This record gives sequence, C-alpha cells and structure tokens, in this order.
Amino acid sequence: MMPNSMVLSTAQLKQEGSNTYAIPASRAVLLKDIVCGDEMLPIEMFMRPEAGIGKVKTSTFFPADHLPTAGFTFVTNYESRKGEHIQANPYVSLYFIWHELERAVRIEGTIEKVPEALSDHYHHSRPRSSRIAACSSQQSRPIESYDEFTRRYERLVAQFDSQRETNPAVGDRDVPRPPNWGGYLVRPLRMEFWQGRPSRTHERLDYQLNADGTWQTQYLQP
Repeated sequence: MMPNSMVLSTAQLKQEGSNTYAIPASRAVLLKDIVCGDEMLPIEMFMRPEAGIGKVKTSTFFPADHLPTAGFTFVTNYESRKGEHIQANPYVSLYFIWHELERAVRIEGTIEKVPEALSDHYHHSRPRSSRIAACSSQQSRPIESYDEFTRRYERLVAQFDSQRETNPAVGDRDVPRPPNWGGYLVRPLRMEFWQGRPSRTHERLDYQLNADGTWQTQYLQP
C-alpha cells in the first residue's frame, strides 16, 4: 500500500462560441508533504488503522484539532499537460483511497508553485537517476518511440558522468534542477473524509474553509 498515492484532477478550459467548458483530466501523482502551519506531518497519518472518521476532531488525522490550511505538495514538470491546465485554471482536486481500510479523503482547493528553494531541495533529495530522468523528459509531449527517450536519457547519463569525473567536487549536485520542474502546493478549501461502513451506512465528514480561516464541519449522508 502506498499511502502517498493520490489522484490529481485538473480542468482544461475550452471555448466554443459564447460557451466555456471545463474538460476534466485525472492522473496519479505522489504526495510529498502535508503542511500544517509550520509543521510537516507524516503522510501515514492519513491512513492509520485506528483513525476513524468520527475521531477527526480528537486529533486522529491531524494534531491540535486543526486541518492543513497550508496544504499538500507534489512535484512535476511545469510544462506537462497538468501544468498547462494549472496555469490556465488554478483549481484542482486530490483524491486518496485506501481500499484495505475502506477509507478515502477528497480535497478541493487552489494550487500554486512552491518557492524555488523548496523545489531545489526536493530535486536534490531524489535518486540521481530520477534527477537525470527529470532533465531528459519533456513530459506529456509526443515522441516517436520509447527508444528515443531512453537514448536521450543515456546521453545525459554519460554527459553528467563525464562532468563528475572532470570535477568530482560537485558530488550529488552535478545534476541541476531543470527550470521547468518543481513543486506545487494545493491549499484546501474543502475536505471530505469518508469511512466505509457495513450495508452502505458509510460515514462522511465534510470540512469547508470559512473566510476567517476556521473550518465549518458537517456530516453528509452516505
């Protein structure tokens, strides 16, 4: 089970005459951090077996009875299809589901880029091969064949290996972060915690962010 696997949904805006349509698109991405105030929370808090939805207000999902208004972070190529959607429409949704626990979390909110220093930190914390892959890929762009991508990747591996041999002092910093790759922060406006129950008597607890920064809580019918 990967507790940090989530579905990111964006919407592409399309104009047809006087009408504007939102065309949804979803893909799987990996959550990097949960930011709660000045605190980084462990991702596993979302799916602890003892974390029943009815206990949300007793710090089961989040500490000190507060939700992560700062948000949820992930990293990607800014020029990918989802990056283009985000540039045009900064409203997204996230969805986590853990079938073994019969538990799900749905998040709706706005999205923005994280500071460059944080993107640099993420980049240099990744395996070197993954960093080279980020430099190799023009994510979501058409390509003649998979072999074409692997050849580009292998050329960059050879290039960075040669640079490291020439200047060993660079160490793990020999693969710089591409300017079109970095982090996004999703700031939640609404969150729903879903807990499966027998005979479809599921438990749903909904949080909506008020203008003053507090959360309005209500139960929803299954």
